Amino acid sequence: MCFSNLDIIAQTAFLFNQLCAVKEINNVPQDCKPLNDSAENRLETWRQVDWSNLDSIFHLLSQALAMDTQVSSGRQTQEVHPVLLSHIETFQPAAVLVPLYWRPTGLSLILTKRLFSLRTHPGQISFPGGKQDETDVSLAATALREAEEEIGIPATHATIIGELTPILTVSGYQVHPQIGLITKPFAIQPQTTEVAEVFELPLYYLLNPAHHTFEYIERKGMRVRVRVITYGSHYIWGATASMLHELASRLLAAKSLGDL
Repeated sequence: MCFSNLDIIAQTAFLFNQLCAVKEINNVPQDCKPLNDSAENRLETWRQVDWSNLDSIFHLLSQALAMDTQVSSGRQTQEVHPVLLSHIETFQPAAVLVPLYWRPTGLSLILTKRLFSLRTHPGQISFPGGKQDETDVSLAATALREAEEEIGIPATHATIIGELTPILTVSGYQVHPQIGLITKPFAIQPQTTEVAEVFELPLYYLLNPAHHTFEYIERKGMRVRVRVITYGSHYIWGATASMLHELASRLLAAKSLGDL
């Protein structure tokens, strides 16, 4: 069994700082608010979850992904500044698998770090995925195929339980994040031509609002604000951080409604 060195769910201090702790704190976006409202109480309830009850976990995740939250409602695909996308006439369909790896002690997300030698998104943190092939019967099939090719997750080990809001990327794709629950161990087999590292992000760490921030980057002469999540030495930003933020927002909202 793999992940032997990743089995410890990170213990996080209850630092409920404002989620949108940006370098310039003006004009805080509306979609930050679901992680701020009563964050301490909602995060505390997650400590009481019976992680060994897989049926209840599956129910909670399904309910959270079916909810129409403030984060997803009306956002559609706009996470990138429109000017940065204006030169793209057609966006190609693509999908990523957002793998939630289950153990009786908790859930974690499996992410990859891309090789610095890649032409697109070099060195960035991402989920396994890629563009939809003609042979893929669905975007879910695309995500499962890519995950097996990139890091060795057998398609039979992942159950797709929902989809996050699609995101447009500056590389010309409309990315559909597919949430997959993985309950069986598997051997990590990174695709050496694309993947530099595979690591886990504990779900409980993600649910702490103090770990969600904004920073500014320079793109095409513009100063653009992007989401950032830092976990150890891993700097997660952009589309991947946006997906993680929406997932956290949905789960916190669902838990606050007493779904477990």
